[in-house]
Amino acid sequence: MLITTHTPFLISDSKPEKVLVFSKDKYSGAVTISIPKYNTLGASINKITMNTFGKRETIGGHAQAVLDDLRRRFNEGIEDKETLITEIDEQLGDSVEKVLLLKAIFDSDNPTNDEV
Repeated sequence: MLITTHTPFLISDSKPEKVLVFSKDKYSGAVTISIPKYNTLGASINKITMNTFGKRETIGGHAQAVLDDLRRRFNEGIEDKETLITEIDEQLGDSVEKVLLLKAIFDSDNPTNDEV
């Protein structure tokens, strides 16, 4: 049986010899088939997403655009930080990207030793 997918969960439940990765050359249009060069069974979703699908993002495009806008607003420094933190928490689900943005906001209130 052949199942095609873009979900890393199915790959994480499969041995590497059962996973075929189809790649299309953008110039010639030739399609190649390969087997992952790492153990996919039990591999993390992030590792599969990066190594097999070539994606570094861990959130979707729309969510990334929302996060980028919130980060831009923080960087401009004209909005109340508490209000922005509340908006970030209400708009975004749990993710590394959200935590990093919140950390940047909290750290901006606490200068490092270099800044003192």
